[in-house]
Amino acid sequence: MSSGVYRSGIVLILMLSFGCASPLQDQAWRTPRPLGAQVPTYKPPRTPTPHVKDDVVVEVSHETLTLAQAVSLTLLHHPRLQAAAWDVRIAEARSLQASLAPNPTGGVNVENFGGTGPLSGLDRSVTTLRIGQLIELAGKREKRTAVAEHAATLGGWDYEVTRLQVLVETTRRFIEVLADQHRVELAADTLRLAEEAHRIVADRVNAGVTPTADRDRSRVHVSQERIALQRARRVLENSRHQLAASWNSSEPRFKRVVGDLGQVSEVPTMATVMPLLQQNPNLARWDDEVAHRQAVIESERARGIPDVTVGPGVRYLNDSDEKAFVFEASMPFPIIDRNQGNVLAARYALAKAYAERRDAQRQVHEALSDAIYKLHASHREIEILRTQTVSAARSAFEAASQAFREGASDYTTVLDTERTYIDVRRQEIEALAEYQLLVNQTEGLIAQPLNNR
Repeated sequence: MSSGVYRSGIVLILMLSFGCASPLQDQAWRTPRPLGAQVPTYKPPRTPTPHVKDDVVVEVSHETLTLAQAVSLTLLHHPRLQAAAWDVRIAEARSLQASLAPNPTGGVNVENFGGTGPLSGLDRSVTTLRIGQLIELAGKREKRTAVAEHAATLGGWDYEVTRLQVLVETTRRFIEVLADQHRVELAADTLRLAEEAHRIVADRVNAGVTPTADRDRSRVHVSQERIALQRARRVLENSRHQLAASWNSSEPRFKRVVGDLGQVSEVPTMATVMPLLQQNPNLARWDDEVAHRQAVIESERARGIPDVTVGPGVRYLNDSDEKAFVFEASMPFPIIDRNQGNVLAARYALAKAYAERRDAQRQVHEALSDAIYKLHASHREIEILRTQTVSAARSAFEAASQAFREGASDYTTVLDTERTYIDVRRQEIEALAEYQLLVNQTEGLIAQPLNNR
């Protein structure tokens, strides 16, 4: 066979092999919402590490831990956020793949050999070297690429949703640790008061001015408060572990969290907060979701138009040592299957998108309305507790305690006022914790700080 056949075939391959891979871009990543936008966040490299350990544990030691430190650690090391980031890279890679043209095919056909008579050898053989190429019509490649690029953009929105979810979840756990620290302090104060009262009762029993039953009651009270303190410490330890797990730490390496549970600001009205919902990625993503489904319709319509396969080649006639070009073209006839079912399904999916967007708006509006309503109620409760209830309960307890020390009151009276005072302080802690959790929930919905705090 002449070497010219091979040279001609190489030329054909070079002519038909078009379309090169473009490098991955970072266009799928969405601009972070204002909430936590300045905090560094995990973003995977474009080239994955060949051997990635699946047991990476972050061990960071702090004497005290602030909310900013906890959020920073979490957004860099939370496994769920890292997985969401890799989903964006996967979508980018699929977008690259969608932009590539089909590969050409090659084939060799040898005829008129190995037969009988004059055709028993290769002298009269005919060799054809053919290159095939599928030519996509109706802009299939561009429309397929558009679908993949929109899908990558939606992956970027999913990442932003996960980022905010992780941030809000970490803040919630931080608030729970902070509240549990206050609960432990209250339990310790309660135990101290119970022990002090028990010493006074014991002295009075020894002096014969108080019945022994009061000493037994005070001893039981001390025992109960000691158990309550131990329980509060166990709850605090568990919440500390939950917080440390946010950044994949096996043990809490901090002793205390530092924050102001009592920081309370005026709650904005619903009319003021409602426009801020446009920052919520679950709502902001829907313009891109609709564009994606519209792109799917266009891509499915293009798929209904048949493509053409062309096959240029070179034929070599061995007996005459001559060459000739050959060419063939083929395409299916769109008589039955014009992809009409997939086009219709894509149109249904677009109609569904508008309903899904309305439902997403409804859910977010309901959640925000509920959070703002509860915030106002919580704010009023805290205001009443601070201005009226706590001070009154403290005054009553201090007066009863002073009278008890002076022998002008019995143990039952001081015990009742102590329990009322402790219950009110506990109620204040719970109200403050609820308020901070509601603020955190609201900030997650509007994707930005509330009252610029």
